[in-house]
Amino acid sequence: MTKREFLNRLETAIILLPKSERYDIINDYEEHFRVGASEGKSEHEVCIELGSPEELGVSYLENAGVTNPAYVEQQIQARSKMDPSLKAVLIVLFVVFVLFPLAGTIFGFFAAIFGIALGFGGAAAALVVAGIYCGGFLAAALISLAVAFVLLGILLTIGGVALIQLLVKLCKLGWNYIKNL
Repeated sequence: MTKREFLNRLETAIILLPKSERYDIINDYEEHFRVGASEGKSEHEVCIELGSPEELGVSYLENAGVTNPAYVEQQIQARSKMDPSLKAVLIVLFVVFVLFPLAGTIFGFFAAIFGIALGFGGAAAALVVAGIYCGGFLAAALISLAVAFVLLGILLTIGGVALIQLLVKLCKLGWNYIKNL
């Protein structure tokens, strides 16, 4: 189990507690994970040491005076699940306002990068040809400039790909968040 899974399950188990109390409990357990990481422990090892998040939740609820298991289960289910129609609306909004524009942006970006790289390649070729016919120091300068153009095109492409990867990761996070509501 990962830290995020543990904390999500714990938060679901203590959903009947006031929000400020839940916040304090979750922060305490995040600190357990920080301490464990500083001691070289994996998230899984810390989870094993802490025990079942559901059992911890029951303990917190009992300390708060909530002891009827049927009531607790019913309330947890009622509070932890989002209305399916609202979830469907959120998914549609996410697709329309995030994924479609992102797909267009990615396509446009790669088309632009291809154009820039092609332009830099053409400029580089022209500079090489000019350098060959000029000779001497000017030839070396023009060929060096051509190489710089090619490297700049490559650098822009790498940066663009990294930016697209970041956007895709952010979209995955958003999608997972909506999916888990």
